[in-house]
Amino acid sequence: MYEAQSGREPTPSESVDATRGTALRWLRRLGVLLAGSDPRLADWEVRAEPGRVIARATYAGATLTLAGRVPDEARAWLRTRSAAWNVDLGGDAATSDAVQAFIRHLRSVLERGDHGQLTLPLSHGVGGSKPVARRDAPAAQRARAALEDELHRAAFIAWKVNTRSDLYPHSPELGVDTPIEDIEAGWRRSLARIDGTTAPDRLGLYIHIPFCAVECTYCFCSKTSKFKKGAIDDYMAKMYAELERFGALFGGRAITSVYVGGGTPSLLRADQMERMFETLYGAFNVPLGTQVIYEGNPDSLNPAKIQVLGSVGRVSRLTIGVQALEMEAQRRARRFNRPEEVRSAVEAAHAAGIEHVNVDLMTGLDGQTLEGFQEDVRFILSLQPESIHVNPFRVQGWSPYGRRGQTILPEQRRLRDEMLRWGRLMMREHGFSTPLGQTASKTKNAANIQEYDLRRQNSSLLGLGVPARSHAFGSYYYEAAIDGDDIAGTLERDRTQPRRYRALAVDDVEERHRYLVHNLRTGFKLSEFDALFGTTPWEAAPKGWQRLDDLGLVEVVGDDVVTDLRNTLDEQIHRVLLYGDFVLDRVEAVWGAQYDRSVDYAGRLALMLEDDSRGV
Repeated sequence: MYEAQSGREPTPSESVDATRGTALRWLRRLGVLLAGSDPRLADWEVRAEPGRVIARATYAGATLTLAGRVPDEARAWLRTRSAAWNVDLGGDAATSDAVQAFIRHLRSVLERGDHGQLTLPLSHGVGGSKPVARRDAPAAQRARAALEDELHRAAFIAWKVNTRSDLYPHSPELGVDTPIEDIEAGWRRSLARIDGTTAPDRLGLYIHIPFCAVECTYCFCSKTSKFKKGAIDDYMAKMYAELERFGALFGGRAITSVYVGGGTPSLLRADQMERMFETLYGAFNVPLGTQVIYEGNPDSLNPAKIQVLGSVGRVSRLTIGVQALEMEAQRRARRFNRPEEVRSAVEAAHAAGIEHVNVDLMTGLDGQTLEGFQEDVRFILSLQPESIHVNPFRVQGWSPYGRRGQTILPEQRRLRDEMLRWGRLMMREHGFSTPLGQTASKTKNAANIQEYDLRRQNSSLLGLGVPARSHAFGSYYYEAAIDGDDIAGTLERDRTQPRRYRALAVDDVEERHRYLVHNLRTGFKLSEFDALFGTTPWEAAPKGWQRLDDLGLVEVVGDDVVTDLRNTLDEQIHRVLLYGDFVLDRVEAVWGAQYDRSVDYAGRLALMLEDDSRGV
């Protein structure tokens, strides 16, 4: 890679760019990432000119010039929120299919990456630069200074929930012990509202299998590898009874999504899988064609089990947890998957008629290298799954890694995020898209519908098993309680004792806050919010909305709510401003005494979150 700026002092406008993370630096970074995913791209040279930035490159023998300027009335190949773009192609290869495909890909990356955050160089004779994003304006900076204490406390709350339970409103930590009879009464109220069209009509069902053959060092999921002989049989016997009990309560209402997660659900024997699904479909109304998702590991999936999933289970999306195939990374993570097992599982799933196969990969694991990750991605792409989820390693307090007091080092974090950016670009290059924060997929139906319904519809979800989480709209958020962090002990007691539940009793006001918290970064439509809640965001959360507006982070453009949140850290801190008073009271009661104004909570949180800054 080459940069025309190398070897000389930057101009004043370039110095401004360097401090603001602007179009010039953005284009340089973009070139590195594009070249990393496509070796046919060469000589990416970037320079600043008055009022515009220019990138020149060679792609498959064709000379390409990309120019971005301050938006004006002149014709443009593409207009994004920050700039107007034109592309000039030269050379005989310019009309080749490969070059045209790259141009389409470049257009897509520009559209996805520019969310109004870019500042272009100063124009001669203008006396100023392009108007900066609202969050960078002096008024927003004054508001940020005035809110310094509130934002520091928001960073504390964001850090706490990301080390424990990041799904708002955080019922495992903030909930209170609640009898099952109260939970069932709450469900009756929610179901009656669904029947009366005063609650979202989507009804998800989640089944949790908390057993693993080995506890991976990085994993923060609710699971255990410490269980006695017969524990899975006893757990499943209770699961069959739970399915029948709640099936009777739901009274034939249609289930719109099913998800079986863990843990490692593929540890179940084929006969256990078969009985579970037969009980499920006998107790609940799950129409044909409903999305049914099942998770599994390559080393415990075999063709016989996969055949049951595809036939009796009616599984339409099988998620295969590969994570990494590098031997050193697997050794440190305590995983033992082989490429041939992965290939066999994907091929068996397609042969069994499972419509969508998803593969999970991770970045930033101990012992993982960029080259090894790239080899893993290329191998998985060769298997032609319908979706791929690339997940960054985060240090969570209750994972084995976290319990040992280990933290991710800055170099490991940088490598993790480089892998993540490369992986996402590679996905796009191979036809995968990522709508509304979903897993990279080739088709809409390959995405996790249950996750989408929960976030975009505030739908109800019935969770079964320990410690499955549930949401009965307008009644409860709750989960089967764990005794501290002792999942193994909880499951052992669950074999002979009644199950305990921790719940937050919530109303429609809290439902609105939940929607705003979970959809802040992606944005949403005012008409969508009004259809669900019959009001506006600023009426639903006036104090938080005003804070975000003062900070220049939210803007209404027609029917769209657009936000200028530039990375996950940005989102996690600022979304706390939209928390409801009820949840904030619970935060104060449970965590308030732990708050320390002298601690850099944003710094702690940054180590846990991927750098997914917009502009890549």
